[in-house]
Amino acid sequence: MSIKTRLVFGLSMLLALIVAQAFIAMDQVGRLRNITQEVAVVSMERVEYVAHVATELSQLRAAELGLLLSANPDEERKYQNEIRSLWDSVGSSIELYHNRIEDTGRLADYEAFLTHIEKYQAFGQQFMTLNESGRDQDAQLLFTRFQGEFDQMMNHIHRLRHEEFAASLEMSAVAQGLTSRSRHLFIVAVLVVGIVELGLGWYIWKSLSGGLEGLLEGTRRVSKGDLSQSVPEGSRDPFGELASSFNAMVSSLKASQEENQRLAQVTMRMQEERIQLLRGTLEKVVGAQELERTRVARELHDQAGQALTALQFGLAQLERSADSPQLKEQAASLRSLTVETMNEIRNLALDLRPSILDELGLVPALRSYVRDFSRRISVPIEFETSGLNNRLPPEAELILFRVVQEGLTNVAKHSKATAVKVSLTADKGQIEARVEDNGAGFYVEEVLKDSGRKSLGIFGMRERIGLLNGTVDVQSSPGQGTRLIFTVPQGQKVERGGDHEQDKGPVG
Repeated sequence: MSIKTRLVFGLSMLLALIVAQAFIAMDQVGRLRNITQEVAVVSMERVEYVAHVATELSQLRAAELGLLLSANPDEERKYQNEIRSLWDSVGSSIELYHNRIEDTGRLADYEAFLTHIEKYQAFGQQFMTLNESGRDQDAQLLFTRFQGEFDQMMNHIHRLRHEEFAASLEMSAVAQGLTSRSRHLFIVAVLVVGIVELGLGWYIWKSLSGGLEGLLEGTRRVSKGDLSQSVPEGSRDPFGELASSFNAMVSSLKASQEENQRLAQVTMRMQEERIQLLRGTLEKVVGAQELERTRVARELHDQAGQALTALQFGLAQLERSADSPQLKEQAASLRSLTVETMNEIRNLALDLRPSILDELGLVPALRSYVRDFSRRISVPIEFETSGLNNRLPPEAELILFRVVQEGLTNVAKHSKATAVKVSLTADKGQIEARVEDNGAGFYVEEVLKDSGRKSLGIFGMRERIGLLNGTVDVQSSPGQGTRLIFTVPQGQKVERGGDHEQDKGPVG
């Protein structure tokens, strides 16, 4: 039985004295019904439009990431078309939401929301331009730089959705106030007509407030993020229809929430796969470099070294057997030049791949390299080790040797230092290597931004240390020298010694 039928049945039994009061009550009920319907319909539309924008932007972000990771032109065209389609859909949802805004006080929030969308749309146009022109690296950097703007935009959208729920609650509070007024009118009617009016008033009040309270309780749950329960629909009266509409809205929000979570998981999984792919590629490149260094070092040592040794012996024999003093002098000069060339080739081979690293390990290899390097550049270098008496995994030894080697090369090329210190320490589950000098120093931020100089080799150091899940810390300022700190976690295969070993003083 509908509310209208109930009221007609009740009014037919009342006296003329309460006819006016009954019509007033019906008017209050009508207003209450309109307000509650507005709460459900308007709130559902605005919240759904905001939820659609959030879902489409998440899909847009995933499509942009897919475009970055696409492996062939067909996939790129598919993602480009999908991105354009999603932007059109986002524009339509924003326009529909704007058409449903009736409160001028909400225009400021809408303008802020629109500003975020326009900023991200400008980024999207620039991103598509870079991708279509083949500048994938620039597109990737732009994609990463706008992650913060994307997060702010999504936070604003979620906040806007919660504000819409708050507006719904406010309108529901107004409806609840009207319910209270209707209840008072029914109480007056009860006082006038007695027991008959009391029973009829209780019956009507119960019919009205029951459905409204269920809707209010459901609205409170949804505003707190609980989408697991629906509102009882009851009979097919206006409140039942309203409860059905409210349940449809909750189902739509729940589906949108699940889709957002799924897209977020897909995005995270794609990022992890890309990182693993990059790491695997880097490992292969570094491995290939080391194999090539080993091959070149062996060729220099075996072929060039043997040829120069034979040349040295030949020149020595020529020097001894020559009759002319001038010829003896020339042979001696050439033999001396040959010895110097042999030493240079030996140093080059050791730089490429010191055999002592494979045979004895990191600490002896670094000690030998630091001693020879100090002699070559005529700068005293202090070398210290602590807590590392046993061998490390081969890949860890090789990477730590290379970054220290690169750090010393930077000292020789750029620092103009008069004293250098190299230290290697194992403590508290970490291995730390340091290269410190008292040279000219530099502004770290400016050098790191200078991609033309490759950041003094820091980019390569970070790539190598990253293979061990380590970090590189660069500390410097003009006139204050430079400190490079390489830190890597100590794996389970690494064995630590308990004794403390030091080589104090200049090496060389």
